[in-house]
Amino acid sequence: MIGDLFGPASLGGIFIGPFPYLVPGGVVGAAPGANVGRQKMTENGNPIPHDRLWVDYSHFNNTPVYYGGVDVNRVVVGAESTFLDGNASLEVRMPFASTLETYIEDPGPYSDSTARTGNLTMFLKGLLWDTDTWAVSSGVGWTLPTAEDVVIYDDTIPAQVLEVHNRSVHILPFIAGVYTPNDNWFLNWIVQFDIDSNGNVVYLTDGFLQERRRARDADYLFVDLSLGYWLYRERSCTENVIKGVAAICELHYNQAISRPDQLVGAFFVADPIDRLSTTNATVGLTTLLGESSALTCAYVAPLGGDEQFDGEFRLILDYRFGGGSDTLTRPARY
Repeated sequence: MIGDLFGPASLGGIFIGPFPYLVPGGVVGAAPGANVGRQKMTENGNPIPHDRLWVDYSHFNNTPVYYGGVDVNRVVVGAESTFLDGNASLEVRMPFASTLETYIEDPGPYSDSTARTGNLTMFLKGLLWDTDTWAVSSGVGWTLPTAEDVVIYDDTIPAQVLEVHNRSVHILPFIAGVYTPNDNWFLNWIVQFDIDSNGNVVYLTDGFLQERRRARDADYLFVDLSLGYWLYRERSCTENVIKGVAAICELHYNQAISRPDQLVGAFFVADPIDRLSTTNATVGLTTLLGESSALTCAYVAPLGGDEQFDGEFRLILDYRFGGGSDTLTRPARY
């Protein structure tokens, strides 16, 4: 699958004393990594275990991370390795981005084009059922707190009025499947949850009083469907560089199933955040290059809900160095 997600974000913040402060991503408990976005299984994901390396580039236009919208350029470097005779795999994804800085001086100015690291994501996946036309897998992922802490500094006090220390571990259970009725058509689907297990540590001060809290992000449900058709697929060994071209269209539904923690105290109150919901559509072309590589070019458009960007351009280079559970005897799968 190609994917769609930047990350649940909105324009929101917190009042500390009489002053309002905008928080990156809008949710205090989810601020670390909100400027880079998050990963779900669908992002260049595959229900079938494979041995592969990949680089996934995305340009997100006008994300609601901060005032006026922020254009984010993100690169995700990933690796997946199989075990148990190719029936299971472990994959690791590390995101980097040119995006909003994490140390923000209020009232500004601030930079929205600094290099930042996101939260590392891992997925453990295993095949449950595999036939010539159907395959079902399941597993669990973890998002680990590797993104920078978020600090808001008020020049007028002066003091660091808000610090969000990145401590949260997200648990990502999923089930996924593939249907290949013939050599040309293929259908992929993934259903995944994103559960914040422990929240982030938050320090607040108005220059006089201080308080320490722990705040959790909302939990999410992701439902993704991908339909593809091989416009061209070489069935024999030749010296041609292009071995196949597939057209792919996808529909993605991202829904919060709980509300994030709202911080309320003696001298502060965070904005209440409703349950965010987004629906996105992805269209793209995947070109097989040689025997082991694929290049995917795609565009993602929001269809409704709490839009996370005006549009997204995505470019993915995928290199496979082993057969995993799939081989060229199943031509519709890649």
